[in-house]
Amino acid sequence: MKKEERQSYVMLFCALLLVKNSKATLEQSMSLVPLTGSAKHLAGELVSHAGPRNS
Repeated sequence: MKKEERQSYVMLFCALLLVKNSKATLEQSMSLVPLTGSAKHLAGELVSHAGPRNS
């Protein structure tokens, strides 16, 4: 795994922590992090499967 891809996964993990701690929505956090490669694909899958949430 390339260094850039590892960094992308770390950024994805941090973005998901923001969502878990209710600091941002999934869509907001995914739009803020510059993801690449398979991490970007995984983020797209997460957003597409999340669907609307009732708060």
